[in-house]
Amino acid sequence: MKTYVKSGRFFAIASLLFFGFFFSAGPIFAQQTASVKIQPGIIEKKADPGKEYPEVLRATNTGTVAQTYTVIVENIDSIDASGRPVFATKQETTGFEMSSWVKISNPIVTVGPKETVDIPFIVSVPKDATPGGHFGTIFLSTDGKKPENIGATVGYQVGALLSYQISGDVIEIAEIREFTSDKTMYGDTKVVFNVKVKNTGNSLARPRGMIEILDMFGKNVTTVKLNDSGAAVFPKSEREFTVTWQDDKMHLGKYTAIASMTYGFDVRHTMFSQIGFYIMPMNVVTPVLGFLFLVALVLYISVKLYIRKKMKEYGITSKTAKAHSSEFSSRGTVMFLAFVAFVVIFFLALFAIMA
Repeated sequence: MKTYVKSGRFFAIASLLFFGFFFSAGPIFAQQTASVKIQPGIIEKKADPGKEYPEVLRATNTGTVAQTYTVIVENIDSIDASGRPVFATKQETTGFEMSSWVKISNPIVTVGPKETVDIPFIVSVPKDATPGGHFGTIFLSTDGKKPENIGATVGYQVGALLSYQISGDVIEIAEIREFTSDKTMYGDTKVVFNVKVKNTGNSLARPRGMIEILDMFGKNVTTVKLNDSGAAVFPKSEREFTVTWQDDKMHLGKYTAIASMTYGFDVRHTMFSQIGFYIMPMNVVTPVLGFLFLVALVLYISVKLYIRKKMKEYGITSKTAKAHSSEFSSRGTVMFLAFVAFVVIFFLALFAIMA
C-alpha cells in the first residue's frame, strides 16, 4: 500500500478497499486515498415517495496540494460475487435507479491542502418511485470521467454509497440457496463452509447469523459467526459467504452444521439449512489400524504355534501331516473367520456411531 500514483492520482488499492466494503454494514467509514477522503462512506435510510432529503458529504484533502474534483452520480445495477458494484449503463433500466433523484448544487469542488469541504446535495424522491431498494454512488473524480465498470477507470475515483429504501410494497424474501462444506471427510479440524444466499425481494438484504456445529450425540461443539459484518445481498441476485471452523482440539466422528440467518428491516425473517460431514484424524485412525494389524499378526502366529503344538501332541510327522491337515486347517479357518468377524463388527459399530 506504499505505491503512489503521480499527478494527484489516487491509490488503486484504496478504491479496491472501497468496493470490497461497498455493501458491508457497520459504523460509518471513510474512503481514503493518498490525497482525499470522503465521509460518510455509506448513506442508507428509509424514504417516502414525493419527499426531499438533504444530505451532506465531507471531502478532506489530506495532501499538500489543492485538488479540484468533479462530483459524479451513477446508478448501481448489481454487485458481483465479491461484493463490488456493477454500474448501470445510461440506457439500462434496472428498477433500482436513483441517480436522477440526486441534485448537486456545485458539481465542481476545489479542496485546499489539509482542508475539509462540505458537498451538500438533495435527494428528491419522485412520487411514482417504486417501493424497495434504490442504489447509487457519488464519486469524486480528478479527470471528470464517469465510471463504466469496476475496472481501471474507477481506480482513480473515490465515492460514497447511496442506499434508499422507498416505503410501500417492500418485499423482503431471501433464502439459503446452497450450504456446503469444501469436503465431506476431514483429517483434521479445518472445515470451510460456503453459504449462498439468494435475495428475491426488491430491497437490500443484510443476512447475519451463525453456524452451529453439533457432534454425533447432538451436543453443541462450537458456534461460528456468519456474515457478522452485515454485508448485503442485492435484490434479485445471489451472494456467497465463506467462513472457516478451525480447532486445535481432537474431534472424531460425524458432525452436523446448522446455518441460521436473519434479515429484514421492520420484520425479522429467519432461514435455516444444515449439512453433515466427518472428521477422521489420522493420529487416531492410524493407531487403530496398527492395533488391528497387530491383532491379526498375533492371531496368525498363535494359529501356527497351535498347529505345531497339536502335531507334536499327536505325534504327527511330515509324512502323516497331510492326512490330518484338514482337521487343523478347519480350526485355523475358524480362528481366521473369528478375527474377520471381529473386524467387521468393529467397523459396523464405528459406522453406527458416526451415522
